[in-house]
Amino acid sequence: MSADFYCWAASAGMTPSDPNFDEWMDAKTESTEKAAPSLEAFADALLKRYPDISPQGGATIWTFSPIKSTISDDFMSLHLTWDGLQEALAFIVETAHRHDIDCYDPQTGDYYPAPVRSSSSLISRLFKGLSGRSN
Repeated sequence: MSADFYCWAASAGMTPSDPNFDEWMDAKTESTEKAAPSLEAFADALLKRYPDISPQGGATIWTFSPIKSTISDDFMSLHLTWDGLQEALAFIVETAHRHDIDCYDPQTGDYYPAPVRSSSSLISRLFKGLSGRSN
């Protein structure tokens, strides 16, 4: 059994609850745009811990490789074994967040927004609150 796991630059401003999410994701998977540097660095970090499928075989968490071939622009679709996703989920999300990347598990509907998204939202709310004050 396999699982998909989607990752994208938080700067894209997209969330799974957006009504255009599926169309946006489809367009990204068909895009030929060069990979965003944050996704390249994210993939490099993943590969250091979980190497691509080797021509000689061997254990791996991936069901499709090279994983960098799934990056288009600021979106990446990871394809893992079910057990591999369970094993690597915390590492994938933690690593993604270090690179300001959001993650989404379409099997469970779990969305893991990058901390930068939460921080900017908080800052935005704080500024709105301050601008509404009278001195």
